[in-house]
This record gives sequence, C-alpha cells and structure tokens, in this order.
Amino acid sequence: GGRNIRTRKGGGGGGGGGSNGSSSNVTPGSTIAGGTITGGQSIDGFGVTSGFGMRNIMGRGPRMHWGVDYGTPQGTKLSLKKPGKVIETTVPAIGNNGAIYIQHDDGSKSRYLHMSAVAVSPGERVEAGGFIGKTGGQPGTPGAGPTTGPHLHFEYFPPGASGPVDGSGVASSIFSAGG
Repeated sequence: GGRNIRTRKGGGGGGGGGSNGSSSNVTPGSTIAGGTITGGQSIDGFGVTSGFGMRNIMGRGPRMHWGVDYGTPQGTKLSLKKPGKVIETTVPAIGNNGAIYIQHDDGSKSRYLHMSAVAVSPGERVEAGGFIGKTGGQPGTPGAGPTTGPHLHFEYFPPGASGPVDGSGVASSIFSAGG
C-alpha cells in the first residue's frame, strides 16, 4: 500500500494556507489552533538523544542523521523565539512524519519532525512566542514516522545553505519547548 501523506506548501501572497490536499487517515485533532505560549524553556534542558552526523539509524547501518534529536516527552508544546513564515507542513497521520518547516526573517530555516500536532499553516507568519505545534515520536502514533520513542528532530539551515548543519548550538535561540 502507499503512504498517505498530506503536505501543505505555502504559495506567494500573504495569508494562511488553506486545506490543500487530503488524506483519509488523518487523525482528528492533528491540526490544532495556534496562539501564543508563555513560560517555554530552553530545548537544551531536554538533552540531545542523537546528534547530527553519521550514525547507525535504527539498525540500517551507517546513515547521515541530518538533525539533532531532543528527548522531549510526547505532546511537548513548541514556540518560536525567532519569527518567520511557515514554508511547509505535513499534517500528522499514522505512517508519516508530522513536520513544520519555517523560513526565519534572517534567511535561516528550521524544520521540526515527528510532530504529533501542527498549529500553523503554510504562508502563515509566526511571531516570537507563537505556538507552532506539539512534539511526538511515540511509535504507532500519528506523525511519529519511523522512530523508537518520543523526541523532537530539529534541523537548522543557515542563511543561503543548501542543506542542514548541526543546529545544537543555535536551537535554544530559535525555539522554546514547554509552556
């Protein structure tokens, strides 16, 4: 069978994205209301469970791990510290990686994977403190994708970069967890 993945991409012009595409297995509540979060903490307090670079990924041999994994509990709220515009989202469903991809005002980009809920839409502007979604990763839950346990996979793209770099040194200046 195929994978039912619903990805939404932002277009030109302002305003939020609409309901672009559909999936028969999207779990109700996977897309949730946004808002502002206060009381978030540094992601550094959750600890890195898997760093950026080559590693044996889920027993498949050496592979490049393009992000930094943080040991966040399932459902941890994420909010931006660095404002930006949502480029793309993948609404969490069974069998996919719930995802949020942001273009920040300084030209950098950040991507968040294994999201259990998405609170933003492509094309939407998110200010500092803006709630973007909830972390996931618990195997068998919507948006978890291939994973061994709850966590956040974070990717950082510096301005002008063609691919991600180790974002562990800048993550706490880009987003907050909890609140």
